[in-house]
Amino acid sequence: MKAKQTLTLLCLFITHLIHAQCNITIPASNQSNVPLLIVEHDTVINIDPNTYAQDFLVCSGATLTYQGNESVDNRYFVESGGTVLLKAYHYPLVYLKGGATLDAGASLGASAPSIIAIYYEATSTLLDTAGLYQGIFNSCNNVAFDYSLLPGGVGCVGATGIEHHLNASNMEVYPNPTSSQFKVSAPDLEGALHVINAQGKLVDRIPMTSGAQTMQIDVANYPNGIYMLNWMKEGTLQTSQKVIVSR
Repeated sequence: MKAKQTLTLLCLFITHLIHAQCNITIPASNQSNVPLLIVEHDTVINIDPNTYAQDFLVCSGATLTYQGNESVDNRYFVESGGTVLLKAYHYPLVYLKGGATLDAGASLGASAPSIIAIYYEATSTLLDTAGLYQGIFNSCNNVAFDYSLLPGGVGCVGATGIEHHLNASNMEVYPNPTSSQFKVSAPDLEGALHVINAQGKLVDRIPMTSGAQTMQIDVANYPNGIYMLNWMKEGTLQTSQKVIVSR
């Protein structure tokens, strides 16, 4: 089935360019000044009419599912072993390292000037489950990501100092690293905070109080390690940030 879907996609190419080397610089933020979101665990994002265009760095082993009905010009930088499943009509710009996967599960825009473009290595996987995928496809002998504009100059590996934001939410986490407690602050802490460990498992779900601006989280019983804090509101991811527990 995968071979058939891939063949279907190949038949729909509008343009097919060959590059010996594709050097891609990953920006710290996009044209709307929304910081890059690093996706390190399986994540489902539901867009709405107030969603900003977003840049995503999808790490190895993580799947980003993007769904909804709002047109935005997202950019996806996908590491080897990462997967992007697009279920929303929009105009993406996608960069795939070898071993990465892109699955078009929705009709994607192909009308100028907002036309989709994909840069990929031959060992990446391109699927077209919607059967409606069009765009400019650029085959690269090698896709190299330049992380120099990111804080710390790193991508997925060792990116513990990079704050993770989505939809311009203003959640702050401090102190970080922490040994016993940390505080979370935002204009309105409505929803719940999901704590995910380095293995991608939910280890805690902490309800937030609507209207509150600060809350304290006790991590005395958490083993040392790196955790992702996913702020969920009405089933939608608002912000994802990383916190380190170290004693």
